[in-house]
Amino acid sequence: MQVQGRGRRRQLMRQQQQQEQQHRKSINWQRFKRSVSRARHVEALVVADTTMMAFHQDGDVETYLLTIMNMVSALYLDPTIGNFINVVVVRIILMEEDEAEQGLNITVNADKTLYNFCKWQQKLNPSDDSHPNHHDVAILVTREDICSRANTPCSTLGVAHVAGMCQPDRSCSVNEDNGITLAHTITHELGHNFGMYHDTEKIGCSKRDGDKLHVMTPTFEADTVGVAWSRCSRRDITNFLDQGKGECLEDEPADNDYAYPDLPPGTMYNAEHQCRLQFAVREASVCSPLEEICSKLWCIVDGVCTTMLHPAAPGTHCGKHMWCQNQECVPIVDRPSQIDGSWGEWSEWSECSRSCGAGVSILERKCNHPEPANGGKFCIGKRRRYKICNTQTCPDGAPSFRSVQCSDYNDKQYKGKNYTWRPYFDQTEPCELYCTDTEESVIVPWGEAALDGTPCNVGTRDMCIAGICKKVGCDWIVDSNATEDQCGICHGDGTHCVTIRGLYDKNEGLGYREVIVIPEGSRNIKIEEVGNSKNYIGIGRRDADEYFLNGKRQITLAGEYQVADTPALYERDRDKEKVRIPGPIKEDIAVYLIHRGHYRNFGLRYEYTVPKKDAYRAPEYSWMYSDWSMCTVTCGGGTQISHSLCHESKSGVVEEKFCNGLTKPDFTTRECNTKPCPARWWVGPWQTCPISCGDGALRKRSVMCVSASTREDQIELALPDQECDKNSRPEEVESCPELPICEATSSEIPLIVYADEKNSAFYNISPYEREAGGVGSTTMDGLGSTEIEPEILEFDNVVDVDNTGESSLYNANPKWQVSKWSHCLAGKRTRKVSCSGTREPRTCNMDSKPLEVEVCRTGKWATDKWSSCNATCSIKSGYKHRNVTCYDRQNNLPSTDCNHIKKPLEVRRCHHKKSCAEERLGCKDSINPSWICSAYRRMCDSSSIVREKCCTTCLKRRKHVRHNRRQSIVD
Repeated sequence: MQVQGRGRRRQLMRQQQQQEQQHRKSINWQRFKRSVSRARHVEALVVADTTMMAFHQDGDVETYLLTIMNMVSALYLDPTIGNFINVVVVRIILMEEDEAEQGLNITVNADKTLYNFCKWQQKLNPSDDSHPNHHDVAILVTREDICSRANTPCSTLGVAHVAGMCQPDRSCSVNEDNGITLAHTITHELGHNFGMYHDTEKIGCSKRDGDKLHVMTPTFEADTVGVAWSRCSRRDITNFLDQGKGECLEDEPADNDYAYPDLPPGTMYNAEHQCRLQFAVREASVCSPLEEICSKLWCIVDGVCTTMLHPAAPGTHCGKHMWCQNQECVPIVDRPSQIDGSWGEWSEWSECSRSCGAGVSILERKCNHPEPANGGKFCIGKRRRYKICNTQTCPDGAPSFRSVQCSDYNDKQYKGKNYTWRPYFDQTEPCELYCTDTEESVIVPWGEAALDGTPCNVGTRDMCIAGICKKVGCDWIVDSNATEDQCGICHGDGTHCVTIRGLYDKNEGLGYREVIVIPEGSRNIKIEEVGNSKNYIGIGRRDADEYFLNGKRQITLAGEYQVADTPALYERDRDKEKVRIPGPIKEDIAVYLIHRGHYRNFGLRYEYTVPKKDAYRAPEYSWMYSDWSMCTVTCGGGTQISHSLCHESKSGVVEEKFCNGLTKPDFTTRECNTKPCPARWWVGPWQTCPISCGDGALRKRSVMCVSASTREDQIELALPDQECDKNSRPEEVESCPELPICEATSSEIPLIVYADEKNSAFYNISPYEREAGGVGSTTMDGLGSTEIEPEILEFDNVVDVDNTGESSLYNANPKWQVSKWSHCLAGKRTRKVSCSGTREPRTCNMDSKPLEVEVCRTGKWATDKWSSCNATCSIKSGYKHRNVTCYDRQNNLPSTDCNHIKKPLEVRRCHHKKSCAEERLGCKDSINPSWICSAYRRMCDSSSIVREKCCTTCLKRRKHVRHNRRQSIVD
């Protein structure tokens, strides 16, 4: 396993970039959205701690790390990954002094070590991407026997943030050195950074393909011949990159990166050395017969011949003129030459994904003519094109495309029950297929993603393509900027309709109070509460015999619904409701305020547009500023932005082409939330209970006082506990949730297990699974369900039912008693259920026995606005930040139960648009396109308008003329 030398790699990169540029020139892609294969360069920082330095004190640690990273690089060049991923080492740090003295605390607790290392490497990383020491990912290698969620050693080998790549505080991993197989651990953890989950039947991929083990397998098996990437891993990393989450990987590495060794690892570290690395001992020898050493390495340790079930490394000597390759002993021959991949032929256009309502057709090709081999490069260029098809409207009354997809699961049982499914729409994950039953008691994510052509943004033509919400213009072209005006006319000027606005602020009466009747044909209907309240919005037919939303005192979940045969989006954010209906609606609708009496109505604002009936009016266009964006931070000093929009005096916002581009004002900013950030308590996740059954066990979590993030660094610093409010300090210890009664079992043999957690993915290995015949397990975040109770509306005081009242032990009327629900743990919560009237539970009605275990509610992601870019005119590349918070779907309270693979970006690359000359001169050219100023630069002295609109060009010309005059005098 080895990679070409530095010069050869750079030559390949230049060839690939030239190929991509040639593709851009040779094909007109205006009508198609491309899925493009680009060269991605992962610039890695590798850190070896003091335990590594102590163990390898007699060897060259840097060469060892480069040998390992060479193997990692080769695995990411394997064609089964479906992308060009070039892993290069740009910096190695060997910690020969105590880590604590350098601000890094490394312990056996994998979670704390990951947290500490991620913060440490972020402060170390230069923000300028062009800096030679800037890294995209940080890899810590340690000889500590780390363990996830515990302070004592165990079989954990690695830990990493899922989908953390290119996020400065999450693009990192911790890896335990156990010999040459460290390369597989690092590769696996990098896979998690790229958004990959473990290969299990649950996500549609097995852990192996024949005798090849998949890299993201949850279990290690000894009879493996080579490794490869699964279809699921290929899908996950491609989606991650296509969503723009790998922006930091698009720059080419600097010239001063480290060169990988040219020899296979087994030639540099013989079998005896590999034994010492695997068993972490000073003295070890080989007891494998030469003919078996390539498939399984046996070592004599403390006088016993034993094995970790790992094969010897490629290149290990196995006989005269023989070495190990792919777990076979083969003759030593010249290294096979590289075979670069080349694109095959384009396929035919696929069948349209929908028969009406706008679907997607795909044209694709594969990198298989030939497929890259022996370290050859993957194809660069477009692999897919998309076009929109069957745009005709579906028949009236036809179910939505999401409804059709959910109804396909009606014949499948869920937890032993049959349900009739309808769609549940989550704006934070618009291309996930969530379905709920008709009673809204459970929410289930079915399938991998919504099908191509599924609408993903109410009020637009945007649709899901390959699991990503893609922008579609009103001209049915993907990524087009063509938009409809308020009147529903593509490229319209907004003069053919009129907007009706109003406010209902009455506080009289209970129940359904009619606000307004909106006529058939209306568009752009917006109904929203002015402030937070416990009241609700209802919508029904004009004659009130049927409701579309929140009718008959039954409150529905927020989501997407059909109102008068057109999609509507119902939103609820912290007791503030909003309804959007793009329209046009096919019949009159009545809007209601559902008033709950003792709750105040702060006002219900509504607006809609109707076709204009009066004579033609000349439109009046002008530039206006938008509302201020959300503050980039909640404290410590942030920024708000207001952009200029083209506005028609009666119709509102229209396309920019209708306003005078010469007079368009720049965006404006202002400071906000300037108060200092207070210290706060940070809590880590609860550790796993030390026992799996029985009573009386305790579990712990970390609690730290930290400073809140500021706009400048987004870093939280640990503070002394006295800096935080001691009265609000969270508990560090609690009783474990109720566990099952212990049963006598045979002694268990440790299994090889990898287990994903909420915020991190753990890669655990134990060497005994093959002998035990056990099966590994995996826990996947975000693939569970949410069970909820339907909300019944009461107009008077709500009466609480007491389920825990006192009762005699021998009550004549036995009934079920329930305790409070436990905290949500691993997607479930529990409570005690007992029969109050007798010692015998069966005396109570078993048919009415309450649930003892239920699935917890899943969370949803909410995002603030992006901060301003921290790049400058001299450092063009920088970052902008935003807050991403997890909330409960039903009650909108803060939650920790969100799917981290779907977490929106918190940090995004950005670029400074002004040149230093513009900033220094204090003005800029305000005419678009920019070549106009260059063409009129000779009129700078004679025209005040040119001097004003072409300020930078004129000032530069003036300095250039003065310079030329001085030069002529010198000459």
